[in-house]
Amino acid sequence: FDEYSMQSLHRQEAYFSIYKGDDLIGTTQNFSYFVINAASKTEGEMGSYWQSIEDLIADMTAFINENKGDFTDWMNARKDEFEAWRDAQKTDFTSWFESIKDILKTIDPGGTMLAELMDARVDIQGVRHNSISERLLADMEYLYQKLEKRLYALEYGEISDLIILQDDAFSLNHETEIVGTVDYPAIDGALVIATVDDTKQNAYVFEKVGEISG
Repeated sequence: FDEYSMQSLHRQEAYFSIYKGDDLIGTTQNFSYFVINAASKTEGEMGSYWQSIEDLIADMTAFINENKGDFTDWMNARKDEFEAWRDAQKTDFTSWFESIKDILKTIDPGGTMLAELMDARVDIQGVRHNSISERLLADMEYLYQKLEKRLYALEYGEISDLIILQDDAFSLNHETEIVGTVDYPAIDGALVIATVDDTKQNAYVFEKVGEISG
């Protein structure tokens, strides 16, 4: 076998030649063999360059079983170290807390101040924020939106610029009450840039409520 024949995949044909020194004694008949992909492309002490995946799995299983005891001992040792560290930290924290417990009781008896600070993070709508400043900004935005909806009847398209109230929407946003009449001499006439009583435009509608003189 040469380097080429041992790396050509799939079905191959070969034969053996028998020599004595430089003299050819005989050859065998042709035979077939198959070459499959190696599980590893890196040469190793175990000849992994020629291993099949089945051989590799078998070697890995044997390695795991052989070293399972060592790994278990290592894990148990790390577990003991962690538990010792945890117990030491717990002891240190308990001692520290006991040393400042009286100070905390003096500064904030019953934890009232801490509870008030935590409640102060909740906004008008009941949402808790990460800080009081975030909560104040959220409340300001909420109140601004409420005030905007109450004072303005119609937004201009989908942008934030607003226009003044229209006559036909005024009563939807305000309560009106007639308290009396005022006599005032007409000096200048009103200029209405619109078509009055136009059903398509529907911007200005005049309704007679009394006698019009002059």
